[in-house]
Amino acid sequence: MASNQIKLIVEEIANTKQIPVPTVVKAFEDAMQKAYSKEFPEEVCEVTIDLDSGKINLHKIFDVVENNKQDLNEYFEITLDEAKKKDPSLKVGDKWKEKFDIQSLERRVVLHMLQVFKHGVVIESNKNTYHEWISKKGSVIYAEVEKYDAKAKVATINLGKTFGFMPKVESNPEDKFLIPGKKYKFVIKDVLQQSKGWPIVLSRADGGIIKDLLSANIPEIENKQIDIVQIARVAGFKSKVVVKSNVKSLDPVGACIGTKADRIKAILEEMGNEKIEFVEYDENIGQFIANCANPAVLYGYTIIPAKTEKDEQTGVEKEIERKKIILVIDQYKLALLIGLKGNNVKLLSQLLNADVDVISIEDAEEYNLTITKAPMPKHSVSTNGNKTAKAPSKFSSAYNKYHGDSTMDIINQMKDFGDNEEPVIENAKQEESDDKPILDVDTKNLDSFLEDIEKQTSDARKKNN
Repeated sequence: MASNQIKLIVEEIANTKQIPVPTVVKAFEDAMQKAYSKEFPEEVCEVTIDLDSGKINLHKIFDVVENNKQDLNEYFEITLDEAKKKDPSLKVGDKWKEKFDIQSLERRVVLHMLQVFKHGVVIESNKNTYHEWISKKGSVIYAEVEKYDAKAKVATINLGKTFGFMPKVESNPEDKFLIPGKKYKFVIKDVLQQSKGWPIVLSRADGGIIKDLLSANIPEIENKQIDIVQIARVAGFKSKVVVKSNVKSLDPVGACIGTKADRIKAILEEMGNEKIEFVEYDENIGQFIANCANPAVLYGYTIIPAKTEKDEQTGVEKEIERKKIILVIDQYKLALLIGLKGNNVKLLSQLLNADVDVISIEDAEEYNLTITKAPMPKHSVSTNGNKTAKAPSKFSSAYNKYHGDSTMDIINQMKDFGDNEEPVIENAKQEESDDKPILDVDTKNLDSFLEDIEKQTSDARKKNN
């Protein structure tokens, strides 16, 4: 190979992969050394590349030892007398380098060397990519699809100097096909330090896309009058967006929707058939749970704190079992709260940062579960412009029993509704307190109760599928 050819190849690789020339040279030297050592594991070698002369030098290294040394290892040791024949200036403890003709290497050794070299270049290139992109993690980009596999639901995205990869788990089910050459919005989900594949993981399923679209289309969010507190998303099904107003007179939910949902039309067009529901944030945990559960109106709830234990080595408390929230609702509203394929429960779990279970009133009473009264949810609005938080009938048995008007109010209002639904008059008047349990009973059967409701919740989800 001509001297200028090696230099040109090295410089081309350096420019293509955006890594320094000395780094490419070092990767080549390491690759040849590893390939040689694999073929001749007993020997010690050294590889150097001189770009100016175009020479690749491979030397076997020998230690100069005493003439009378026993058990001489001929693979990497040479006696003083033999060494002086080659170089009279050598003495015991010096190194003798014997040149090796690389033209004599077998083809399989060369192929292995090239494979190791390619791997080394990829590692160095990915290091640079990691340092360049890690600060952009979580941001939204508008990038062109290079290649899309509709069957596997994976895509390669052109990012200019490098490429990103969208795995199936980060794809949006509503994206039937991503057209190569067309630009789409992606969230930079992660930037990995890895030795193979594209290190930038992109997502079309992350809630960051919703946040970016909302900020671009709703002025009150852009100018910080309304904050997006949290977004829970099951891509292709529904997103729940928790919003909070920084202006006392401004309704955050209504402002985000606009008249006849005119403010989010562009978002709906971008997201296809995916629904978006807005939830008003509340610092009171009971009110916030009720708001998140909308449009289902809860009977009650109970919170089981996370279990922690102290690490014996560090002394730091660590969580061994996640917080659990049990939502209690009328039997006939279970399916509404659970949602198709359990997706509503998944959204609630994301919003509440807890494992969420859903049970009926009857099961809660059967297991003597202590339940805190759930307040009525504050209104929230869905993407079709209709209010999703509609209060139940004043004569719903669950509503009256634990949120009810006075007994006389119930009897008076029954005249307008006939006898189709019988109100529960007992316990109709209850003290208004979010902290007062509805069923103030012992929970010693809690373990067996939790096992049973997990089974029932699973059965209910299967029924909805």
